[in-house]
Amino acid sequence: MNLYGYVGNDPLNKFDPFGEDSFVVARRLDSAFGKLSIGHAFVVTNAQFIGDPNATVHSFGKLINGNMGNITDSTRAATIGKSTFKSDRNAWLALSRTTSDNISQINAPDADVDNVVASILENRPYALNPHPQDLRNGSSFGGPEVVGDTSVNSSSGAFAAGDAASRAAGNGNVSREPFTLTLPGASASGKVGTKATGVHRVSGRIESNNLSECGKTKC
Repeated sequence: MNLYGYVGNDPLNKFDPFGEDSFVVARRLDSAFGKLSIGHAFVVTNAQFIGDPNATVHSFGKLINGNMGNITDSTRAATIGKSTFKSDRNAWLALSRTTSDNISQINAPDADVDNVVASILENRPYALNPHPQDLRNGSSFGGPEVVGDTSVNSSSGAFAAGDAASRAAGNGNVSREPFTLTLPGASASGKVGTKATGVHRVSGRIESNNLSECGKTKC
């Protein structure tokens, strides 16, 4: 894993002055599904090393209104997600510095990742196992066949944030290769939008104009 590829292996002199890292991390679900190797993804930023207790953990899940959103503040979470942040943080703290499974670096400065996490839209319904595709007519003849749904989940939000930040830094999406857990919703990350009218860099930081809400298509 090249931890500083996004800054030309020079994190101190380019866009990441503190040399910290951001990751998409996955853990087993707390429920019985976790025993079946089904997991949930979250985002970690400002990490000096894997498992850093001073890092920032960002959790996504089901909001009180039934949509998917940021539930790092557990008072925003529906009953099913009240313990999500605590479980995410405990899972992060349990990782060793050499952990390589179920963790993938976000190739972008962590301050930029924080900004993208804050811009994730909370306008789609939460589902435990959302369809990878958005709701659309699946028939080329305009018939009644319908494919997909509008829902997303926590893994959708985590990978959407990581992908958006990485792409804004001029890199590709977060690698899915290190993940051995089954992550329902990860393949639906493209359905999650952000509040930015177009994320852009100013002095090495990502800024969002927040003038309109963008979906999965470019603004």
